[in-house]
Amino acid sequence: MRNKFLRVVSLLLVLTLLLPAASCKKKQKDRKYDEATVLAAARALLPEAEKLNQIYYGKGFSTVGQAENGYTPASATSLAAYGVSSFADLKEKTEAVYSDAVVKQIASTKLSSVIDEDNTLVAYARYFERDDGVLMVRNDARVDYTDTLSLDLGAAYCDRAKGDVVYVYVPYVVTNASGDTQSGKLHLGFVEETDGWRLNTVSYTNYHNLDYKF
Repeated sequence: MRNKFLRVVSLLLVLTLLLPAASCKKKQKDRKYDEATVLAAARALLPEAEKLNQIYYGKGFSTVGQAENGYTPASATSLAAYGVSSFADLKEKTEAVYSDAVVKQIASTKLSSVIDEDNTLVAYARYFERDDGVLMVRNDARVDYTDTLSLDLGAAYCDRAKGDVVYVYVPYVVTNASGDTQSGKLHLGFVEETDGWRLNTVSYTNYHNLDYKF
């Protein structure tokens, strides 16, 4: 009987220690935000994000010159058309639009080759910088984005905040290569980093994942 009593007391002591710890683990609060500030950031960032969509997922830079191990130099005309001067400038423009998390995702798949856990090459980098600073383009890079995306930035509106991310709805119309159109709303996340707001979602993959019907 005494042993049973001691076991009950021990259990109560354990529960007493655990309950305060559990109560201290609070759900992360949704951040407060100024809607006008977030929408201004969205309207500034999304046109630049669309250029990056074309560079990373679309036709990308055209090339000129001699191929070297599956890569060819990007043409100066094509770089100028996208407002890019070099590989370093491409990285800087990407960092100016996307959050740190998205930049890492793009860099790991488009700006460096992908190696699996068995040290086997899975995919080549789409772009890299040659030793002399020339931006090189992978000749057989996969092109996933062949559509034309039109965003109605004036009709964009904030949805809500979830944790540190503020979500914005942006109406869009997309036209595919055959001329067929489709409309919908992008649901895009934005985060505030130390030097300003950044897009936390790749807009191209967002509309594809939501309701792409082509």
